[in-house]
Amino acid sequence: QRLAALERSTTGTQGEAATDEGTAALQDAVAALEERLARLPQDTEGRLSQLDQRLGAAEQAEGRLGQLSGSVDQLTQKLDADAQRTQDLANQLSTLSQRVSDAESRLEAAARNRDRAAALALIVGQLEAAIDEARPYQTQAQALSAMTQNGSGGSDASGDDSIGQAVSELEPGAASGVASIATLRQSFEPVANEIVHAARAPEGDNLLNRAADNLMRLVTVRPVGDDVRGESAEARVARAEAALDKGNLAAAVAELDQLQGRPAEAAADWLAQAKARVGADQAVARLRAQATELL
Repeated sequence: QRLAALERSTTGTQGEAATDEGTAALQDAVAALEERLARLPQDTEGRLSQLDQRLGAAEQAEGRLGQLSGSVDQLTQKLDADAQRTQDLANQLSTLSQRVSDAESRLEAAARNRDRAAALALIVGQLEAAIDEARPYQTQAQALSAMTQNGSGGSDASGDDSIGQAVSELEPGAASGVASIATLRQSFEPVANEIVHAARAPEGDNLLNRAADNLMRLVTVRPVGDDVRGESAEARVARAEAALDKGNLAAAVAELDQLQGRPAEAAADWLAQAKARVGADQAVARLRAQATELL
């Protein structure tokens, strides 16, 4: 643009002096441009070199950044996996902790049951001996009551109820003891005769009835054996006597417990002793079963 302006300035109606002056100015301008053009490649090369270095550094930084980004992604994935494994381990640990706690509770309950069963078995053995020998067993009954009062640590409330029921059945004979099986057998024959006599004796209190009653007492004839049928006092006495001979006191009590009227009155004392013994035997059997269950 400056050359074009100079060329325009040299044309027209101006003189030779103006042309010389314009030519000199043009030559100066051209020289200045040539000097600038000479310096331009050096500056440009320097700047391009700097730009190239910066670009290379940027590319290297971008590469490192890509590597770092990949490493971060891997670390993130690993952390996520580790977090999941940690959660899984925590869940497993919680489950194992609960199982250990349950096992400890069962072991503690088993230890309590073992000690309780040992104590109960000892008491039952003493109680059984006292009952068989017709001795008082109040001490053993009190020990059983103490077991129900102390409780079983909440592990066997039904066991406490069972022991409490057994104690209730044992209490009637605890202070004086209950009759032995041998004693009940020996005392049953006169009672059986009295029951049969009461069933056959005439009612009334006149002289004739008393005489007949005395004659009937001289000899008593009654059926015997467990095959006697019927609901009469004689039949029930026969079946009760047969059951007693076989050691089945409960069956004998069940037969005599159906008697009514004067036969029932004649059997009352013996029947009360027999019921006390049956109740004691049943209580001992219940206690023995409870001790076995605890073990």
